[in-house]
Amino acid sequence: RVLFHLTLFANERQVRDDKQQRLFGHMELNSTVETFGVHPSRGSFRVEVSAAESDANGQQQYVIVVRDIHDKRELQDQLFREQERALVTLGSIADGVITTDEKGCVKYLNATAERLTGWDSAEARGFPFAQIFNNTNDQADIDNKLQKVLAGSLLNEDFNQTTLQGRAGNEQPVSYTLAPIKDQFGDTFGCVAVFHDVTSTQALQRKLSYQATHDDLTGVLNRNGFERVAQKLLNRSANLGEQHVLGFMDLDQFKAVNDTCGHQAGDELLRQIAQLIKKQLRSDDTLARMGGDEFCILLQNCNEDNGLHIAEIIRDAIAAYRFSWEGKQFSVGASIGLVKIGRETPSLPKLMSLADSACYAAKDQGRNRVNLYQPNDLELAERRGQVEWIAKIRQALDTDSLRLFYQPIESLQGKHSNKQHIEVFVHLLGENGKLVPPGSFIPAAERYSVIQDVDMWVVRNALAWLGEHQLNNPRQAMVCSINLSGTTISDKLSLERIIALIDESQVNTQGICFEITETAAIGNFEAAKRFIMALKEKGCSFSLDDFGSGLSSFGYLKNLPVDYLKIDGVFIKDILNNRVDRVMVDSITKLAHELGLKTVAEFVSNQEIAEQLQELGVDYAQGYFLAKPQPLVAVAKAAGG
Repeated sequence: RVLFHLTLFANERQVRDDKQQRLFGHMELNSTVETFGVHPSRGSFRVEVSAAESDANGQQQYVIVVRDIHDKRELQDQLFREQERALVTLGSIADGVITTDEKGCVKYLNATAERLTGWDSAEARGFPFAQIFNNTNDQADIDNKLQKVLAGSLLNEDFNQTTLQGRAGNEQPVSYTLAPIKDQFGDTFGCVAVFHDVTSTQALQRKLSYQATHDDLTGVLNRNGFERVAQKLLNRSANLGEQHVLGFMDLDQFKAVNDTCGHQAGDELLRQIAQLIKKQLRSDDTLARMGGDEFCILLQNCNEDNGLHIAEIIRDAIAAYRFSWEGKQFSVGASIGLVKIGRETPSLPKLMSLADSACYAAKDQGRNRVNLYQPNDLELAERRGQVEWIAKIRQALDTDSLRLFYQPIESLQGKHSNKQHIEVFVHLLGENGKLVPPGSFIPAAERYSVIQDVDMWVVRNALAWLGEHQLNNPRQAMVCSINLSGTTISDKLSLERIIALIDESQVNTQGICFEITETAAIGNFEAAKRFIMALKEKGCSFSLDDFGSGLSSFGYLKNLPVDYLKIDGVFIKDILNNRVDRVMVDSITKLAHELGLKTVAEFVSNQEIAEQLQELGVDYAQGYFLAKPQPLVAVAKAAGG
């Protein structure tokens, strides 16, 4: 008893007394009582007290066995902690976990599995797996996979998609996998199912798929989505002989909104136009934004006549629409090119090219109109022929096969006669040394974005010639007009390159006059204004070509810092017979002089026209009556140098 006290009850007297009473009180013969204890220094142990026969004095005898179980208890505690940790971990993860026994009956559900299935773990224990993991579309397949896992013939299952039906009848998409639970000998004694809710994942996939095929700004299809639909229609036409119509659409006067009110206004206009077009289409038709202000339409099961009718409805709706922004109103138009889709339709890229050509042919015909592609259309054939010019232009740039020509600009008023004016043109040296005039290849260069390279070649070579001319003829005042495209005057990099060329050439900039068209200036007004101001600071002057052809000439003129107005030749050619033309020239001349500008008349073809212009006060004249274009090297000879 002393040993027992020292070993078991070294602490806690009350506990000791209670234990002693329980162990030694009223024990029957040969009975055993077991208890556990923890000694402060010796660790865990187990005590077995057995009642024996009384001794000679009648005292009850006890057999006390004390066993050290410290290591065993530590191992049990560790196993318990690991089990608790595993259960806590399973209960904390976002995936649902269900374990079964070797018969496929549920043993455990973690918290996520309880939430997704609607079953409590204790409640579900013993039920067949299929009853807890209930799904709406492939239950037999899941049962088959479970049996294979339990039989050891399916070691792993990749994640599969199914729809889980909860206990309350709710449904949600899940992704799941099944795997065997094996003991240390490799024998399967259960299965574990891991699954998670993929509602948000599927929503994200739908969103990404939508974004991949739809335009962020307008919500209609983008180029990628449009090409998918168009290719399906091409395949159906080839296989079934169906007829459809593809339309390519470009907005007219859209840049005026962008330049006047900014890109935010332009974006809003595109959104509104997209919705306006959709309202004119049938339910099976398709609308897509291809980029910028370009749209495409697909008219399903539609012949040419119906296609033209629908396109005209769209064009009329856009023409009648008025866009309001910060108190200003704008109207835009639409040039639409159509091409039919049939059994013999070429590839999609070729089809798109034909529709694009038909659209730009509509622009060339005056804009805001519909044009249907016809295989024998000479105008479209000419436009497609422009593509062939691109290779020739690039070759000419690479081999320095461009040539500069000039045409004099003569004074009609004697006070300007002391200064010589010329306009520089570029020709292309073609096959067999034949010179190609600019009208043959410049439209192609502008259409296919090669014009900036041509402009830079002209500026570089014209400045080199002008510098040499000024050096050799110091007493002869010369103003050399150099044409620039709208693309060039809208590009900051081109401006920097031109300034660098001027600085490099060291020419007297009083002899440089850059010539831009009114259409180019109005098309990107703010950029044109910045371009002009930057080069005027260098000492250059500017001439506004084709003045009078735009609808807003006078409104823009007061804010555009140019020096010369070149009156559009359309007003000059018939000035002797057309009173309106004469009034227009007179008005432009008087306005120019009020603003301190000089005027230049183009297309002067005879003496009578020249005299009429002189009478109206026009300052300069240019045309075949005065001189035809000549190689630039002939200037010195013509001047007597």
